Parts: sequence; structure tokens; C-alpha cells
Amino acid sequence: MIAAPYWITDQLAIVLRPWGDNFLDDEMLALRTAGIDVVVSMLQKDEARDLGLADEEVSAKRAGLLFANFAIQDRSVPHDKQSFNEFLIILENHLANGKRIAIHCRGSIGRAPLTIASLLIRSGIPPETAWDHIAASRDCPVPDTEEQREWVDRHMRPHP
Repeated sequence: MIAAPYWITDQLAIVLRPWGDNFLDDEMLALRTAGIDVVVSMLQKDEARDLGLADEEVSAKRAGLLFANFAIQDRSVPHDKQSFNEFLIILENHLANGKRIAIHCRGSIGRAPLTIASLLIRSGIPPETAWDHIAASRDCPVPDTEEQREWVDRHMRPHP
């Protein structure tokens, strides 16, 4: 079964990538039981399929969860800053409505922390504090690559 969420704030968590295929429905129910309202995958379509997560959105909905996806190549950064910012606004709206969000990627140490750091920085938290808080909650160094840290630090600013 899925490990407990790594809570970064009261509303934001990193979760390990769900087990796919026959375990997927149970994984989504476990997330719902853990208090999650929105599951966010940072996986690319082919990657999700290879990991048995092609039906993640359907399974999430069956469990009463909202689902969102923003595909970023493994160990990489968003290629379209505007689209990523639009995606962050969607997540910020969920947060403003009291939703609790769980974000995952393949190893949950690169793209998921990149996304949470972006949200934290946009909310006014200094970049170094955001990264330190995520690493402490995740209990390992994040993000996966220096490029990911540099991209967030260069592109994210507090959002009014």
C-alpha cells in the first residue's frame, strides 16, 4: 500500500508514485483516506503507461479525488513557463478553496518538489526556505537535479 504523504504544508504533500495496474484503485482510496482531495501527476503519458498508471485519472475519480496532470520529462524542467504558470494557478485555486493536494512524479524527488517549491515561492516563501522545508519533510535532498533548482529559483517569484 502507498506510504503516508510527506506533508509540506497543511494542504500540500508529496506522495510516492502510486503502484499501478491492479493496485491503482486501492492506492487512490488510500490517498483519499489520508485526507487528499486532489492528486497531481507530473508524469508524461508514455511514462505513466509504462508504470501502470494510464488509468490514474479514472481511478482517482472513482475514489472521489480530483486529478490533474502536467507532464514534465523525467529529471527535467517545464519547457513552457506560461503553461506551467497557468497550471500553478489551477493548483492555487484548489488551495484557496481548502483542497489538500498530493503531487507525485516517478521518484517524487524531482518534478514533484519542483512544483511544490514553485507554489511555496509564489506564496511568498523564500526559495532556500522552500527547498529546505521540502527536503526536511521528504527526508532526502531535493530536487533531483541542479537544473531543477536553478529553473525554479530563476523563474518563480511571489505572486500577488
